[in-house]
Amino acid sequence: MIVGVGAVSETAGLQATMERIGYDPVNEEELLYQIEEAVTAEPRLCTTSRGVDMHQIITGISLARKDLYWAHKPLFRNLYANHDFNGGSESSVRHRDLHASLRSADHPVECASILTAAFVDKVSAVSGVDVDQIQPSNPLSAYGLDSLVAVELRKWFAKAVGVDIALFDILGSKTITALLSKAVTLIGNNREVETKDGTRVGAIDAIDEVKASMRSLSDEVANITKPANLPMSSFQTRIWFSHNFVADKSFLNLPIISLITGKPVFAYLRQALQEMKKQNEILRTAYCEGEDYPEQIILEDSTAELDFEDFSSQAEPTAALNAYISQIKKQELDIEEGEVMRASLVRLADTEYALVTIFHHISIDRGSSRAYLDQFVPIYDAISSMQELQSIRSPTMSYSDFAVWHNARLLSPSLQPHIRFWKQKFKGAPKAGPLLPFAQAERPPQNDYKRAVHRANIGLPILNRMKRICTTTGTTPFQFLLAAFRSFHYRYTEEKDLTILMIDGNRPHPDLDDMLGFFINMIPIRCSNDCDTSFDHLLTAVKDDVLEAMAHSEVPFDTIVDAIGNEKDSSFFPLGQVVINYQIHGKIPKYSTKDFEIHDLTTEDMPTACELNLEALEDDKGLGFRLEY
Repeated sequence: MIVGVGAVSETAGLQATMERIGYDPVNEEELLYQIEEAVTAEPRLCTTSRGVDMHQIITGISLARKDLYWAHKPLFRNLYANHDFNGGSESSVRHRDLHASLRSADHPVECASILTAAFVDKVSAVSGVDVDQIQPSNPLSAYGLDSLVAVELRKWFAKAVGVDIALFDILGSKTITALLSKAVTLIGNNREVETKDGTRVGAIDAIDEVKASMRSLSDEVANITKPANLPMSSFQTRIWFSHNFVADKSFLNLPIISLITGKPVFAYLRQALQEMKKQNEILRTAYCEGEDYPEQIILEDSTAELDFEDFSSQAEPTAALNAYISQIKKQELDIEEGEVMRASLVRLADTEYALVTIFHHISIDRGSSRAYLDQFVPIYDAISSMQELQSIRSPTMSYSDFAVWHNARLLSPSLQPHIRFWKQKFKGAPKAGPLLPFAQAERPPQNDYKRAVHRANIGLPILNRMKRICTTTGTTPFQFLLAAFRSFHYRYTEEKDLTILMIDGNRPHPDLDDMLGFFINMIPIRCSNDCDTSFDHLLTAVKDDVLEAMAHSEVPFDTIVDAIGNEKDSSFFPLGQVVINYQIHGKIPKYSTKDFEIHDLTTEDMPTACELNLEALEDDKGLGFRLEY
């Protein structure tokens, strides 16, 4: 990007757009000097004896951040891997790539010391606790550990260290030292290990192989032969089952509303939607029941429609928007023909808009909303700036690639012990739990998904008090809430054998974090412990139940149901009819284009297929509850 002359100097906003994409500015004098150097440099310093170029002159490479699409290419990988993006630090670990530090360690004790320093820095970054206050002899729960933080730490172990630490190990470790000891054991600093090709190498070298395999899921997927008839993923089959049984299929519609300040250009928005469909097969996929299994069919047509509504002249534009969302949410999407999304631009004021997108849940989950905007905003910017869309990073894998890979993984020998665990765990379990005594209806012959909703909330003082209890008991807020919910249910039913389903939105592989699609799993937690005891004892028992279930959470819910062999009944949800979902929502990142800024992102809840659903949403105001029954 040349500044001071040419297109950048003549086009308002182009420099800001290109800097946001990742280009560094170069002025005319620097460019001319580089050309002069390339022409006049002494040949023997530029080429080998065989005439091969020893160097390349590349200009405009940004080192301001490392999330640029070219940072992982072989030509630039070493440059970015060894650059200090923190801008200086007192810690030696921050100055060096962690993997290089672990490689240089000669003994497990040294390896543990390096890993501890890096991990404490990471915990400090995600928890906001000062580094000096974090003691490795304490449990992570002492610093506000919750499921969201645990997921972030698991990603860090996978990408920075090259080991796969299970969530239940992170959540269940008694101390930080115990957790890191497990990581050091997995690293195996002093041992030789056998790689896939049979050779024996040092374990730190083996980490390279592990990390390479974790980074290259796309390469692994590329080696899998896709069948002619593409299967749905195990997650999608659950939605497909509901889609076929429910009378009003609009209940599976998921609205995602982006609130906009500025003046978006309608034509550019529509073109950006079309490009999103072109780059993401999941947004142009049809679904059907095949001869052997449920199938997905990738369509070539990426045409996108965008409706427009103007509520700016109405007395209450926000109320009109909410009414409009309720109206279009009730319109069924024809997923058998590939209609999985519908979009509208709504004008609320001169510079206030809402982009309302209705998705069928089989194509996307709420966790994909940010990944959607991460793609959508740069595409819009490129279109509005008349850039080539090839400059925008596109997904390396499709959801159908994931489905084929994941289905093959479910048949692998490594998952069989987990499947045997679930079969044994639910041996003799009741097929359905009791209704609460004040339920106003019996179970219908077929689940009609009609539910009532009650909302409540607790403020920050009570939430912080709950977290202090969690700190002293070594538990998480989710485990506390689950124990309280279990106690509530037992009080009215005296049911000693209850299965509660836990919503799990974690992706099966770190490389899938940026993929659009439906990945929601449900982990069944069979609670058969004694409830006629103190809450402290119940909390400890529930914690153990949760950690045990999470240790085997690689198996999707539908695979568990099939393995157990319970006959499906259309009148109630299999295994458990009570579900709990604990979410933590932070502020959305800043999404800006030269025309507008997205300042808020909201979604609407969908009715549950279970009979009792508790959703808890933690934010900076406290803990909000939504009970659906």
